[in-house]
Amino acid sequence: GTIPMPELRGEITSLVRLGIAMVVMLLLLQAAMAFLIYRTLVRPIKKVSDAALMVAGGTFSTVDFESRHEDEIAQLVESFNHMSNDLKHNREIMDFELNIAKKIQSAILPHELSVRQLTATVHYNPLYTVSGDFYDMFELADGSVALFIADASGHGVPAAFLTIMAKIYFNDLVKENAQPSVVLSRMNERLAGYFEGAGLYMTAFYMRIFPDNRAVFCNGMHPEPVLLRADGGHELLEASAFYVGMMKEVFKEFEDIEITLQPGDRLILYTDGFTEAKNKAEDEYTAERFIDTIKTAANHEAPQLIRYVLTDVMDFVAGAKRTDDETLIVCEIGDAVVRSEEHTSELQ
Repeated sequence: GTIPMPELRGEITSLVRLGIAMVVMLLLLQAAMAFLIYRTLVRPIKKVSDAALMVAGGTFSTVDFESRHEDEIAQLVESFNHMSNDLKHNREIMDFELNIAKKIQSAILPHELSVRQLTATVHYNPLYTVSGDFYDMFELADGSVALFIADASGHGVPAAFLTIMAKIYFNDLVKENAQPSVVLSRMNERLAGYFEGAGLYMTAFYMRIFPDNRAVFCNGMHPEPVLLRADGGHELLEASAFYVGMMKEVFKEFEDIEITLQPGDRLILYTDGFTEAKNKAEDEYTAERFIDTIKTAANHEAPQLIRYVLTDVMDFVAGAKRTDDETLIVCEIGDAVVRSEEHTSELQ
């Protein structure tokens, strides 16, 4: 027999409703499964990922995640939290120790920047907590002034450790024989005895200024100091020796160069944190530009001269990340110091 149309329509309607109900149930089941997967798998992994990015940026956070099951995800979160807490603890210890090292390094820098006829204005800016740049100035037993600047290879703790050794050796050696070439040569022998082949060495410049403004210097591959003459001229004090501490047998002997300073002369000492500064295009500031900038600002007072140089370097790098320690010293030469006849004859 034939199926009546109303009954057929009813059957079709029931099947459609059943199909819709099954689709809805499947969608709800799929949504529930997706939520469960997100809650138990995706969300904790995302939290770990976000926390890992924060740790990479120096913020040691942990992941707040509770699970009734000791599954792999729970173990991952627990391991991450344990690692983050350990890193935070180690960072606190390291920061504490670095701050002590910073205080030690600050203590060995000269606090008196006016010694006899020499007056210095200093810009000293370490890249990290401690620096591989070091400078010193003090009066020697015969009334002459020792002026020293050095730049250790590398950055951070190893370089800072080298500067502390340099301070100890320098103070020791000038008491034995204050002649610049002798001091740097003997310092080279001692440092190379420890660090030869280890990649730790330094550039160094040491000038001895006598009361009559005679000066003798030895430059161990340090960036050429600029001598701004009172009459408007300028001179570069070129290297007269090899790196200090790189090797005992050097290619270039340590030699002294003698010059005569005049009242009103200014000696500009600096490290390569300026000359090798780079902008975002990886272009270097260069020693040539640095010297031109110094010459342009030659008539400025010492603090303004330093500010002029810093501004020009900052304008050049245009926000690029700094990669080295910075030291810039303006030394102003005063009148020759009158000595007693006895002491003067000793110097001659």
